[in-house]
Amino acid sequence: MFEAFAQTMASWVIAVGSILIPPEANTDVGFSNPLLALEGNNIVLSVDIIDWHTEELDRILEAGQTVTIEFDLEVFRPDSAAPHRSYSFNHAVTLDLIDRMYHVNCSEQNLEHETTVENEMRRHVGAIRSLPVVGLEELNGDTTLYFQLRAYLQDINLPGLMRDLDLARLWPKGGLSLTSNAFRRSDFIL
Repeated sequence: MFEAFAQTMASWVIAVGSILIPPEANTDVGFSNPLLALEGNNIVLSVDIIDWHTEELDRILEAGQTVTIEFDLEVFRPDSAAPHRSYSFNHAVTLDLIDRMYHVNCSEQNLEHETTVENEMRRHVGAIRSLPVVGLEELNGDTTLYFQLRAYLQDINLPGLMRDLDLARLWPKGGLSLTSNAFRRSDFIL
């Protein structure tokens, strides 16, 4: 019972602080240069979100809440407005307040990381590694593709509040977006 009360109080403190002193968007947040590579029969993507973390996200984690980054990856042919392929996945982090252990879940690879080191947690949450974008067989002949990757913070539900807390305001409006250069089979196989 005390735990529920403490969590509700922490939620109210976060909410009131967020309403009275709205933070400015973290304008330093962004994607690193993407790396596309051939692994087996797949073209895979590795990229990082740089400076995704803010002091307000620290306070949210300290209140026992989960912070989640949602990702949408769409692969396009240059002559089509409709995606050829699309994926959605997320990276979530929770801080165990008793053990002081960060639990990070990366859904695209079904990986979980545990660490007590904040910088290590930040690295895992912001990293996408070897994400399959397309199969090599989809790049026949002169087929050209490109991808768009979007990332945004998921709203959180604080116990005792009538509405979710909008975390989107912590990053630039609309979240992050990255569009690759066009690529084809010959970029990966000689």
